Amino acid sequence: MFQVDNNISTWGRIKDSDIYHSFIKSPTAIISSIILLIIFFCSFFVEFITPYNPFDPSSLSLMDAFTPPSWTEDGIAKFILGTDGQGRDMLATILYGSRISLIVGFSAILFSLLLGVGLGLTAGYFGGKYEMIVMRLTDVQLTVPSILMALLVDGIARGLITREMHDEMAIYVLIFAIGISEWPQFARVSRAATLVEKNKDANDVDTVKLEKVLEQKISEKNVIVGHLAPYVLDKNKIKIMIVLRRDPYDLISTYKERKYTDKKNRENAGSEVLGIIAYDAISEFQEKVFQINTSGRSIQEMVGKIITIISSNKGNEDVDWLNLVIKNNDLKKFFAD
Repeated sequence: MFQVDNNISTWGRIKDSDIYHSFIKSPTAIISSIILLIIFFCSFFVEFITPYNPFDPSSLSLMDAFTPPSWTEDGIAKFILGTDGQGRDMLATILYGSRISLIVGFSAILFSLLLGVGLGLTAGYFGGKYEMIVMRLTDVQLTVPSILMALLVDGIARGLITREMHDEMAIYVLIFAIGISEWPQFARVSRAATLVEKNKDANDVDTVKLEKVLEQKISEKNVIVGHLAPYVLDKNKIKIMIVLRRDPYDLISTYKERKYTDKKNRENAGSEVLGIIAYDAISEFQEKVFQINTSGRSIQEMVGKIITIISSNKGNEDVDWLNLVIKNNDLKKFFAD
């Protein structure tokens, strides 16, 4: 019986999450996040980076126009990237401009995300004519390039509102134009995910969390039982991996007794025919993997076989159900047409 600690801090919950676990294991994600934070800091705290403001005419001097970068022969140290034709510091111009670009970009993506995910989720959940209408709209919009859609929205906005109002609302029009152009991708993905969750009759296992649990619990001598072992264990920590195989014809009878659906029956038996778990285990652990055919064997025989393999590191059996099924011309019995 497990006792749940309700006094876990917010930071503790974050460290226990799958996202944090995946993040700290990915150098690419860490480096990318650091670069992104630097860009954000430089953009939104530009006043601490450079004393120049390209939008303040009183701080500009035409005498500084066309100054080359500081590392060139005629460069000036205070203008690291040089200046433009009006004497504006190029570094300050880039940083101030990136602030607007980030605001527009993130706002547009957030808008398209909310719109696309909302429509995709509801379309997948309710189905029927509503789903058909939403999906046909996404198909139509995907045939139009995003830039043309953005230009169309901007053109309509210019025709509906006055020029003065358009100038004041330019950033909002831009956010809407970009966002309305990108929502179909989010809608299609979220609809597909909704249909999968809606129609599946199986439970998912979080392999990332399982791997983390095993890392904390496993010691030098453990016996790990489970078909997910090839996907969550480290090769260097494994001495022997034994994959138990069983005649797929026997499995079909067993699954029928368990009242599995035809789809689930085929998926499980078909996986054994193809030897998916055995293949993945051999690909990951190579010579450490041993296969045993359990068909028609008693528990005592199986225990003896397993002990022999563990003690002598010998006794692998070659199992090929696919060849047997092909010879019996029974592929349709295990796989859909």
